[in-house]
Amino acid sequence: MGKINTLVTSRVNDWLESTGVRQVALGQSLGISQPQISRRLKGQISWTLGDVEKLAELGALSTPLIDEGDDE
Repeated sequence: MGKINTLVTSRVNDWLESTGVRQVALGQSLGISQPQISRRLKGQISWTLGDVEKLAELGALSTPLIDEGDDE
């Protein structure tokens, strides 16, 4: 899994834990099933750009994924 997917997964896991939002509710918000959320959180499949946009709208990605000075 790439660096961005790893960062998204970490942030989403932290957000789910801190808010108490369940995977099924997140899936409904993103328009995908709970098993698809689970597969993304396990790194079995990548987050899509659409997922990332919706996650940002939900507040799950409230800080930038890449620092401006990041060379990678």
